[in-house]
Amino acid sequence: MPNPNQDPQKHTISINLPGLLRMLGENIYAEPDVAIREMIQNAHDTCIVRGARDSHFRNPEIRISFDKNRQTITILDNGAGMTEEELHRNLATIGESFTRIQREEFKNKDAREAALLIGQFGIGLLSAFSISKRVEVITRSAQSQDKNEACRWVCEGDIHYTVEPLDESADFGEPGTRITLYLLDTKLELLAEDRLRQAIKKYADFLSIPIYLNGTQANACTPPWEIRRTTTEGEGKISAVDLSEYIQSRWSLYPLGIIPFDTETMAMEDGEKLPLRVSGLLFVPVIPFELARDFGELDIYISRMFIKANDKELLPPWARFVKGVIDTPDLTPTLSRGEVIIDEKYQLLRTLLSEIIIDWLDHLQEQDPDKLKMLVGSYNNTIKARALEDDEFFDRICHLVRVETDRGRITIGEYLESSDNTLYYFAERGTGTQHKVLFAHKGLPVIDASWGMEEEFLEKYAERKGCRIERLTAGAGSIFTVPETVDEKWRALERDFHHVTGMEAKAAEFAPASLPAVLVGRAQDKTDKQFAELDGIGAQMGISSNAIKQMFGRMAKNKTRSTSGSGTLIHLNITNPLMGQLRDMPHTETRRLAVLCIYNNAHMFAHHYVSPENAERIFDSNNQAFSAMITTAQALMAVEKEKAELEVERDELKRRLPDIQLTEHRSCFFAFDYNVDENHELLKWIQDYFQRKGWGVEVVAPICEITELNIQHDLIRQLQRVHFGIAEISNNNPNVLYEAGFLHALNKPLILLKREEGEVPVPFDIHNNFRVQYKIDKYPGGTEFTRIEKQLDKAMNTVEQMLPGFADTPKWEG
Repeated sequence: MPNPNQDPQKHTISINLPGLLRMLGENIYAEPDVAIREMIQNAHDTCIVRGARDSHFRNPEIRISFDKNRQTITILDNGAGMTEEELHRNLATIGESFTRIQREEFKNKDAREAALLIGQFGIGLLSAFSISKRVEVITRSAQSQDKNEACRWVCEGDIHYTVEPLDESADFGEPGTRITLYLLDTKLELLAEDRLRQAIKKYADFLSIPIYLNGTQANACTPPWEIRRTTTEGEGKISAVDLSEYIQSRWSLYPLGIIPFDTETMAMEDGEKLPLRVSGLLFVPVIPFELARDFGELDIYISRMFIKANDKELLPPWARFVKGVIDTPDLTPTLSRGEVIIDEKYQLLRTLLSEIIIDWLDHLQEQDPDKLKMLVGSYNNTIKARALEDDEFFDRICHLVRVETDRGRITIGEYLESSDNTLYYFAERGTGTQHKVLFAHKGLPVIDASWGMEEEFLEKYAERKGCRIERLTAGAGSIFTVPETVDEKWRALERDFHHVTGMEAKAAEFAPASLPAVLVGRAQDKTDKQFAELDGIGAQMGISSNAIKQMFGRMAKNKTRSTSGSGTLIHLNITNPLMGQLRDMPHTETRRLAVLCIYNNAHMFAHHYVSPENAERIFDSNNQAFSAMITTAQALMAVEKEKAELEVERDELKRRLPDIQLTEHRSCFFAFDYNVDENHELLKWIQDYFQRKGWGVEVVAPICEITELNIQHDLIRQLQRVHFGIAEISNNNPNVLYEAGFLHALNKPLILLKREEGEVPVPFDIHNNFRVQYKIDKYPGGTEFTRIEKQLDKAMNTVEQMLPGFADTPKWEG
């Protein structure tokens, strides 16, 4: 039993160091690739140290290779190397950071070199044991004059390690360090060039020291926003094309605007340098449609070593339209280097980034206002929502945001120019189309603020900018005009609507006259806008679908009461022609169905939430109306069918008439006044047209073809035998009109030709013909007919369709 009068005895905690090493390595570093990052970081820092100590040191480099047979990865650098004493101190003491010691040494000598160093915690070797069963380090210090003074350090993950001089026969070459990792069986996936190259590209792409993988350089060394190309003027400038290509290759996004920056070239208003060292690239991505994606993300590098992707905390909350990458030596990573410590410098950097974006927006306003307007338009709703949370951002951007109006989507600034500096808006959700139509015809430009944060934004704008604001409601009296006297037929129609729909109706005048009726309820408050958003909110909160359905069911009943109660009217438009017809229509079933359809259209036009019960009633009544219309249409179709059958019988009888034998080849009759010289030229042109176009039609002309003494008998025979006719009727020649009429009576297709300059009107009208107007141009040696060929092409295509079997009739070869 312990003696209560004595101090408690102290005991020693046993530590399983090998297990602790393995556990720390595996849990601090989430991904096996991170071990490669830590090895690269150590190699990088030792190269920086050698360069700081030796001004003659040139061409630092890191070389990585792997051996699948030996299951090893080797990292070789030509940096400062280590003495045997440094091996014991740096590799055998967890938490003792060689890099941290050198950083403190450099701070008083070369701040730039100190900023390039990455390591901080002295635990990088732990990462090696997260993927390796054995680690071998061979190193020679650059401070040593003896080329053979190289050491080998070996540890297999337990509390023991060995250090021994390197065999003199094994010439290590120039100073530096070679680390060989003998991989665990569970980490052999790292023995792949693509995997290692991807890890180098991800973590160390911007390190200033070249990294070679199997002899090929794998990193870029310089961030693209620090690459300056020499212009024709001899100046070094950052290429916007290069930055755009980099953005597309890294994020698969196209930039709408690019903001490269470097605090080394920036200064505060008093001329002093900024308190933070940071450079980077911000940009505004082009998106296919608004709200397609939320940005406000940064990839973070510390001293050019990658730390974190898509950080959403550093950029100001309103900058959700910005994405980018930064590099700074002034932030502090967490132990695992996967996150950043939020300290005073972190807060300063957040403020600095906000100022950089604001200054860029101000620059666009002065230098490229069209681009700024495009930017704000692309992220319109995102910017409005974020501007409500930040007054400074609101004041800088509010005049450029766009609002939905009856005149399209325009900026608030453009809207106020047309509205006498007054914001007219409506906020009833789901009634946008109805309100826009009604108010537009009253001459009032109106903003649709029925969704999202539109109303709050407009109210804040009016408050901060000092302009008037007026909320409009359709039922306020400014839209509908009730006549002083309404006749009994309108009163009867009002009663019919009330009886059929249960809705109070009022006859009134309103524009536009194309609307037969509109349904207008009470002015909705802001809670109505929340109604249609509850479904999405419920999903985000994890509310079950059944609960959502029950909630909407209850709300639907409430909405039904609000749109069919005493505060809701259906306004019947006295100026609408359809309503005038309905007013004078007898009280029949068709009238009742028409009342239902007009009410349903008004209900849908108002676009309130429709309950399942209302939807069923709407469809039932509409189905009845449509059924009645279909029945009427079917009756009309039956009449048309009977008419068509009679026409077929008539045509068949005509074909059976005796002595009507069509020519065996294609033919047409050309009726013309042969006393007009130009008509003889036209006859030749038509004959040539039929052969040239491949129609193969014989042109029968009475002046050429009549051979019998009985001219009348021969003419009729010709008219009967041809397939169709052409008549030139410019002079109203009686013979031509007689022949045209005879062809029409025979139900043959007839093409009528008429000169444009002809002033004599045709004394009759034949509806089943084709009119072709043409022009005659005379010149020495000939006559030309213009504007006739294309019209004749169309007419002949129709003739071919009208004549059954014409396509199979042989062509005339004469």
